[in-house]
Amino acid sequence: MLRHGESEYNAGNRDIKDCGITEKGRQQAAAVAGHYDLVVCSPLRRARETLQHSQITYDKLIHIDEAREQRHEICDFYPEEEVVWESNTEMMHRMFKFKQILKDLCESHDNILVVCHGILSRFLTATNVEGILERNEKPNGKPVLNCERFKLEL
Repeated sequence: MLRHGESEYNAGNRDIKDCGITEKGRQQAAAVAGHYDLVVCSPLRRARETLQHSQITYDKLIHIDEAREQRHEICDFYPEEEVVWESNTEMMHRMFKFKQILKDLCESHDNILVVCHGILSRFLTATNVEGILERNEKPNGKPVLNCERFKLEL
């Protein structure tokens, strides 16, 4: 798992739909390298830009909507998209589906990177809505920083 680089939202600009990453985010991304059989990337701009500015190489890239951040802030919506908030329960159901997609992809790929988001990471490591961690945290309880990688066991 790789959380996107610092976004305009993270830097305090809260009014942009589908925001990109800042100069700091581009620098963070440029420091990330590695080769993967498959990269699964959120279709949101900040995740795509993080991958674009990184030194990551891959054999195959897919963008899937299940890797998208929970729709709970303006930055989580496309410019043309109607703002309809996604509940924690809806997000948890989407994460169960996403986990199954990842398990299926693991059948045919040995080395997978998911370029995603902080809140999504919380949901991926939770087993139920009550198990969602309080902050952007990895399973070990430490915060997931911008452009930080961590391992997810499925």
